[in-house]
Amino acid sequence: MTKLPDAEQHLAALLQLLEPASRANEPAALAQQTLASVAQQFGAIAGSIWLYAPPQHECLFAQDLDERAARPQLEQSLRTGAPVFAEIDAAGPAALTALPLIAEQSVQGALLIVTRTPLSGASRLTAQALAAYLGARLQALQARRLADQRLLDLVASNDGWNEFIGHAAHEVKNPLASVKGYADLLLRRTADTPADPFRKGLTIIAQQSSRATELLSAMSDTTRIDSDHTSGSFQVADLTDFVRQLAEQRASADDSHPISVAVAEAPLPARFDQARLRQALEAALDNAAKFSPPGAPIELRVERADAPAAPEAQIAIADYGVGVPAEEQRAVFERFKRGSNVRGLYRGLGLGLFLARTIVERHGGRIWLAGAPGQGTTCYIALPLER
Repeated sequence: MTKLPDAEQHLAALLQLLEPASRANEPAALAQQTLASVAQQFGAIAGSIWLYAPPQHECLFAQDLDERAARPQLEQSLRTGAPVFAEIDAAGPAALTALPLIAEQSVQGALLIVTRTPLSGASRLTAQALAAYLGARLQALQARRLADQRLLDLVASNDGWNEFIGHAAHEVKNPLASVKGYADLLLRRTADTPADPFRKGLTIIAQQSSRATELLSAMSDTTRIDSDHTSGSFQVADLTDFVRQLAEQRASADDSHPISVAVAEAPLPARFDQARLRQALEAALDNAAKFSPPGAPIELRVERADAPAAPEAQIAIADYGVGVPAEEQRAVFERFKRGSNVRGLYRGLGLGLFLARTIVERHGGRIWLAGAPGQGTTCYIALPLER
């Protein structure tokens, strides 16, 4: 029978592993946070988490692991639904633990842990408990994404929903504003007591209320654009200054993805609606951040391009993220559309690039993507210059 101190140590170790994973709302984030905890808890030198998606399984996140060295064990664990323990070469002799992630007797993926020495019996038990939790979490996240996608497909196929969406979004935003207002008020009252047990819950309520409001605003913008209520105010201004200021404001508000800016030396005067063009650029920047690894840089460039018809200002937003398949790069600018390599793995409505395209085209401009899966994406926006 297991001694109580050993059981307590096992439970404490498991809770440390589960706590960061429980906060993740995306499979990729779940994988990254879990591997960070695994490295700390087990002294892992490498690892990865895979999503079961035959015939080409998807790596959600990898940390210093050569896929070729662990591929046979990964395939065996996914195929048999059983743990695999083996020796591999990872810059020297190392022990590989491959654990299937199972939920309701169905393999959801696999967790790979590489250590210099094999995991002890107690550590194996902890890792297997973690794998069981990850299997259930992955299944729940995938089911939620599938349900969201089915709803979006239904909405996208029925233009008659536009009026309903716009009205519903407006009505729901009002109570959300009250929820966030009271949460912020209570947070301010607990500012002097950081250990208040309610503070964490209030923070989550405030954050998720803001996120829901942002999604509703995107839905409202979609219906307004369809109804041509976004004509805006067009004025001549320098695009280089406009983009530079936008990048500075974004960097000061969110430093999770550093932005490098390169703009043309000479002014690039164009006629545009600053509020709407900002919205289009923000949508492209949000996309670049969403589909890039945490901390990955984003490049923002503005230059003059001598197009055949007339000179243009060309804005490029480049990331180092998952990329979009070439044959799908035009389709992702449609409402509720995403690349097949990310569908179901990231939250959101798939409206950002649709809004950006609509706004850019109403400025007489063009928008397109370049890149490939695994090699990042560059979103180009070309706007006519004032003569």
